[in-house]
Amino acid sequence: MMIQLKHIRILWMFYKNIALLSILITGFCIRTFWHFGFESFFSIFWAKVITLTITVLLVDSLKKKEYFYYQNAGFSKSILWSIILVFDIALFLSAIVITHKLK
Repeated sequence: MMIQLKHIRILWMFYKNIALLSILITGFCIRTFWHFGFESFFSIFWAKVITLTITVLLVDSLKKKEYFYYQNAGFSKSILWSIILVFDIALFLSAIVITHKLK
């Protein structure tokens, strides 16, 4: 499947629902990682996963009617969440690697 610009816009529109919270949580995790080092990675990673799970459940319950728009654009609910979560975890891990390199 070739991703077109319109698909990226649609994914961004959906990601904006969780972006602020996700960035705040990632920032907290990075700050913790900076202070405690690699020993804290396991705890930080699971904190990120747990908060993402809670965020998904919350957004899912609040945005149920919006899924029809995304389905009409060609994204099922599971594909939409999969892409967003993989993107968010990739950003998180990239930030951890960059922080580790800077330290």
